[in-house]
Amino acid sequence: MGYKAIYNEGNVEEAKAFLQWCSEDSAQQILVEEAGFISPFKSCKYLANDPFAQTIADWQAADKTSAWHWLYMKEGLAQNYTGQVFSDFAAGNLDKEGFVKTLSQVIQSAYAN
Repeated sequence: MGYKAIYNEGNVEEAKAFLQWCSEDSAQQILVEEAGFISPFKSCKYLANDPFAQTIADWQAADKTSAWHWLYMKEGLAQNYTGQVFSDFAAGNLDKEGFVKTLSQVIQSAYAN
């Protein structure tokens, strides 16, 4: 599961057991077929019942997916900057052009600080 980590305090053994379970076949079936996730494991033989699942699986198999770029974002970008812009767009307070313009301004502001 790529970038998952376990803190060295708290329920360490339980966390390790959970991550181990996530990699097992029975868990993959549950996570994919029941929860609708797309597995990060190349060995997974299950496909979510989702219109885009096959497309994503094909892209993964062809190694056409990109890295998790959100790991390199400024801390708090979504919570403190872009979240409200998405909310305004979803509520109909911004049209497509306004969304793109506002999002661009907000992101520039975030990285200027």
